[in-house]
Amino acid sequence: MRCDAVRHAAPTARTDLHAVTLRGDSPWKGPRWGRRATARLVFGDPLPHWRLALRNRLVPGAQDRIGDATLRRPLHDPALLAEAADAAGPASTAYTVLRLLDFLGTPARVDLIGFEGPAALPPREREWIGARTGTTDDPAVRITLR
Repeated sequence: MRCDAVRHAAPTARTDLHAVTLRGDSPWKGPRWGRRATARLVFGDPLPHWRLALRNRLVPGAQDRIGDATLRRPLHDPALLAEAADAAGPASTAYTVLRLLDFLGTPARVDLIGFEGPAALPPREREWIGARTGTTDDPAVRITLR
């Protein structure tokens, strides 16, 4: 799984899931999503901006599946997680995907790699992860949930 900007070490690196959160006043003007991914989830509001971003940024054939409008805001959707909106802004993409995986009850174990340093999550999100952490390796590079 890769979140937001896809930065592969190798041009042929595989991405099963690319998740991205639309940000800013005109999220449809960003770079196109041309890197190959099996599935792409795009989170964002409002609905017209989400639709326009998909029309302008998806590259035909670059993904096998794309999440539909029902998954554009899973944390705040009453039919899914129904979490209260945070005044500090939208949740990080990684946190949104983790909450969605937890809600669905799959997989049995999730290893988080690279969530320290510049990729560190905001305190509220780290608190949620900390409450579900099973193990952490010494340098805190790998965090295992469940």
